[in-house]
Amino acid sequence: FPHKTRSLASQQLTVDGRRGWLVGSYIGYRRPGVKATAEVVTVAVIDTGRPSPAVIFMAVPNTDRDLWPDINYVFSSLKIAT
Repeated sequence: FPHKTRSLASQQLTVDGRRGWLVGSYIGYRRPGVKATAEVVTVAVIDTGRPSPAVIFMAVPNTDRDLWPDINYVFSSLKIAT
């Protein structure tokens, strides 16, 4: 569907000494029947030392923009499970 994307972040991320990459975007849209008109979408991929990396995805719509600071909290609180 039609949308506009603005980059918010594209940066290296370190979790428990493991390297990763974080990408965040602001995606604006208009959809019939959907109250939100945009959302912040963030994804990170982290080397776990195992055959597959860890992937975390988080999207928070602008109808809950008071939760946007939680995005930073979640990604800064990541730990590699042992």
